[in-house]
Amino acid sequence: MSVKNQGQCGSCWAFSIVSAVESQFAIKKGTLWSLSEQELVDCDRDSYGCNGGFMDKALSWILGNGLETEDDYPYDAVRHDQCYLNRGKTRVWVDEGYRLANNEDFIADWVDSVGPVSFAMKLPKSFYSYSNGIYHPSERECNDPNNGYHAMTLIGYGNEGGQLYWIVKNSWGSGWGDQGYMRLARGQNVCGAGEYVVGPKIN
Repeated sequence: MSVKNQGQCGSCWAFSIVSAVESQFAIKKGTLWSLSEQELVDCDRDSYGCNGGFMDKALSWILGNGLETEDDYPYDAVRHDQCYLNRGKTRVWVDEGYRLANNEDFIADWVDSVGPVSFAMKLPKSFYSYSNGIYHPSERECNDPNNGYHAMTLIGYGNEGGQLYWIVKNSWGSGWGDQGYMRLARGQNVCGAGEYVVGPKIN
């Protein structure tokens, strides 16, 4: 599935968790659906639509309500006053959801045995211009008080010449990074990457 683009709406939290659910459903059930971020933007009232949100709150919504497909509840990068959920069109249900421990070895084991996870990290200025290689900003960059937070999806991990890395899927379209993806240094909690991690589980 191509990398999606959240546009000018601060809905990374929704894209992050939906991507994890899409991937895990494909792993468990063999079908890759493009699922609806807009459902979360409109309906998860514990989050703030285009002004940010919480992946664990979004996962709680999904646990209770499931997700429609992108075709049935399309994305338009605006939060509407009304939730247009049609339960008759719910396509995917999630069985369990967890806030994972801040332990990158445990997170890697989860990704390996269960599936991709949603996570958030601080966003240094250099992140915006990333194009390839293993991204490893300095602690000083990460702790810049002007940094915001951004949610993405950890879809895998690897080791290049002894340098551990995560494979990260972003939601800024395929024009950003390496076709929409990044390799992020793993094992050092870079920019807090291990601190807010949410794992859906489909049995």
